[in-house]
Amino acid sequence: MRESVSDHADERLNTTFSNPGLIAYEVDGEGHWTFAQGGGLEELEYYCNHPEITCALRRAMEGQHQVLEVEVQGRIWSSTYVPCKGADGTVASVFGTAYDITEHKRASEELALEKKVHERTRFLLDSRNKILELMASGTGLKHVLHELIRTVEAYAPEVRGSIFLVDFKRERLRLGAAPSLPDSFNLAVDRTPIRMGVGCCGTAAFTGKRTIAEKIASHPYWESARDLAAGAGLEACWSEPIYSSDREVLGTFAFYLSEPRGPVQEEIELITQSADIAGIAIERDRAERAMRVNTVLQQMRIEVLHMQKEDDWFGVCLCFLRELRKVVSFNKGSISLVDLIAGQHTTYHFHEGKMLTETFDEVPSSLRQVVATGIPLYRRNRQDIDAHLDRVEPEIMCVVDVPFQGGSIAINALEEYAFAAEEIAVVEQFATVLSEAYRRLQDLQALAQKESQLRQAQKMEAIGQLTAGMAHNFNNRLMVVSSAVESMILTRKYDLRNLELALASTDQAAEMVRQLMLFSRAEKMVHVQPIPLQQVLAGVIDIGRSTFDRKITLSEAIPTDLPLVPGDRTQLEQVFLNLLLNARDAVAEDNASAPEVQLAAKVAVLEDRDLPADLATRHGEYVCVQVIDNGIGMNEETQNRAFEPFFTTKEVGEGTGLGLATVYAIVKEHQGWIECVSQERAGTTFSVYLPVREHEIVPDHIEPTASMLCGTETVLLIEDEDDVRSLLVSSLRRYGYSVLVGRDGLEGLEAFQQEWKHIDLVLLDLSLPKRDGLDVLAQMRALNPAVKVIVSTGHTEHSAEAIGVLALLDKPYRLSQALQTIHDVLHGAPE
Repeated sequence: MRESVSDHADERLNTTFSNPGLIAYEVDGEGHWTFAQGGGLEELEYYCNHPEITCALRRAMEGQHQVLEVEVQGRIWSSTYVPCKGADGTVASVFGTAYDITEHKRASEELALEKKVHERTRFLLDSRNKILELMASGTGLKHVLHELIRTVEAYAPEVRGSIFLVDFKRERLRLGAAPSLPDSFNLAVDRTPIRMGVGCCGTAAFTGKRTIAEKIASHPYWESARDLAAGAGLEACWSEPIYSSDREVLGTFAFYLSEPRGPVQEEIELITQSADIAGIAIERDRAERAMRVNTVLQQMRIEVLHMQKEDDWFGVCLCFLRELRKVVSFNKGSISLVDLIAGQHTTYHFHEGKMLTETFDEVPSSLRQVVATGIPLYRRNRQDIDAHLDRVEPEIMCVVDVPFQGGSIAINALEEYAFAAEEIAVVEQFATVLSEAYRRLQDLQALAQKESQLRQAQKMEAIGQLTAGMAHNFNNRLMVVSSAVESMILTRKYDLRNLELALASTDQAAEMVRQLMLFSRAEKMVHVQPIPLQQVLAGVIDIGRSTFDRKITLSEAIPTDLPLVPGDRTQLEQVFLNLLLNARDAVAEDNASAPEVQLAAKVAVLEDRDLPADLATRHGEYVCVQVIDNGIGMNEETQNRAFEPFFTTKEVGEGTGLGLATVYAIVKEHQGWIECVSQERAGTTFSVYLPVREHEIVPDHIEPTASMLCGTETVLLIEDEDDVRSLLVSSLRRYGYSVLVGRDGLEGLEAFQQEWKHIDLVLLDLSLPKRDGLDVLAQMRALNPAVKVIVSTGHTEHSAEAIGVLALLDKPYRLSQALQTIHDVLHGAPE
């Protein structure tokens, strides 16, 4: 290189260029450089010897105009090379310039970088706002994460994203969203263990640090899943841990690429900030989920506190399943009460929009295991279900049972692995509240049993008070029967009038015994049905007239068209008999010359203002039954305490103080109330108000005709009382029936087994020697399920519906009643 060329060249260059940061030169055909302007010799030497400059000069000498940017010693030059031709038309030299554009270039790059940072910041801010708006609108977490990934993929098209969530036990990663990855890949990586070396995501969740696999095909963390990744077209994976505000790992955000490479700084910032946004969404969802769970649990506890009787358990189960569905997604749910000792379980579940109850005489092995161990049992797939021998519909793919005190909660789903550990934990929280409800149910059952015992004790007390009067009246009935029969024996004459008197007295005695047995029987359960109240009141009046002292005037004012009231007949009989006995004692204590007790009834239409405060919304029709006496009356203090249990004004040993307390409890249970108006020495009036139900027509009694008593069928009579059996056999044969006889349970069963194909009806007594009547009934049904049976009994606690027979005859019954019942069962009751 030369420092100068001809004076002519120097003058031309110096005249043309005088700009600092500019190199101007000319190179002749022999490669000699002439500089008009430039830096030091060392800098120029680097420039002249740069390979790209040498190449550009060669091309320019060949006649090609050249422009290029080249970096020399940290500076960036924009160079131009112009061929200069001589007189002969050939290139004689190259005129070149080089501008130092370093600062301009760096400023442009910084501006572009700043613009890109601004765009990414705007993108991340928009993404954050969009996610917050979705969360505020109640959008589910899965959809929120789905939208976040879609947004990132739109910003960086070369990326496919996925988000995993740490499960409740912090053992595995559950797939949160991966909209652009194949379903087969997503299904395979769901439930990834959180361990070192288990893929990028399992490792990132375990270490809490970013994990990068630039080339999945050779990375050791992907050794067991390389083929899976290759099948999905994935070559690289970068996984970023997702943190909560208190630095707890919530999951991972992974970027997958279809080319093997690592991330540049911009991509690292993108994945880091995207993970931050995901963390906000996940943490908020967890907080809202916890709040929802706490809200529904509080609602459940309120429902438990409102339990007042055993039947409320049904409503608690209904509320439980309804509230659980608000926080856990499932197909069907049920609640089972389990008795391992009895080997039974009762299940409460929804079916076609209704809550149903089913009782089974077995406990499945899976249910037995859950209750016995107190540990949830999760059958994650159909194989698990079949292995436990669970009898569930074939479309059910997973089931989980969670125990509570007394039983188990079961939920199922139509897909495998449907329930995450945190969802099962939520069900366990519900199970804790359900255990509280079950303990309350047990308390209510114990309370109901105690109340039943107290009521029975009060009944026995009332029966003790009735016994003397009833014995007197019963002896009077016997006196009529014995006198009528003895008169015909002594005169040896048939007297129709005496027979009618004897029959009427027998009916009266039987009715007295029936009423007393009905009243004294133990209550097994409240049987609510429409009650014709005038019949109840008439029966109570009959007992009073049969047992009260004759000097007491017992009157009635009961309309025959009283509407029906919903209730339990036996309990209502107890209410009004207790009030009558209370009135009887009041007039007896007063020693009045004309003691009087009246039982009256009427229909009252009441408005809100007429009702007690706790019944203010139940205005309408009520039946008001009043028991009025002109006895000793009560002062204000006694009236205020009249309904307290064990409060009595009687002498020690004369009363337990349970009578009016029992009345009050029964009336309240029937959605009614009782009022007391009394004045010392002026008598007392108790008024019982019971709500009316819609009127129903009670059919009139139809007197039997001769055709309704006759028949030609074969009847098997199983009766152990010789006299009763003899009368029935002769009467049935007299009216055309063929009769087979069994004198005890064993003989009757043998007769049925031999002749069952020819037997049209069985008249069966329940109290039999050698073989109990109910056992005989079961054996007959096993042989012929369609057998027609009428049972007879002297025990009032039985009913045809409870036993499952077509009719029941209460002893003593009239012959005509038996014949009509047999005819009705064989041919149908008359219209």
